Amino acid sequence: MVVDQAAERIKQKPPSTVAIAGYTFNDGTVDDNKRLAKKRVAVVRDAMIADGVDPKLFLDIPIGPADDSAGKTGDRRTEIRLQYGS
Repeated sequence: MVVDQAAERIKQKPPSTVAIAGYTFNDGTVDDNKRLAKKRVAVVRDAMIADGVDPKLFLDIPIGPADDSAGKTGDRRTEIRLQYGS
């Protein structure tokens, strides 16, 4: 699983921050999409913590609806961004 691989990389070379961004379709209400984005972020974060990643590293970014001009491809996703240094 990609999340497990990312967790292993983080444990081998810990970054200063692990930002997880959650995206959704633009369908539905803004509140529903933000709630879904938060849920997606939480699932990924919790899986990484279960794999042994330090919980203090995380910064959650529940973005909600993605602005995808190509349609809905890729809207239902999370992105893991690692920051090294200060």
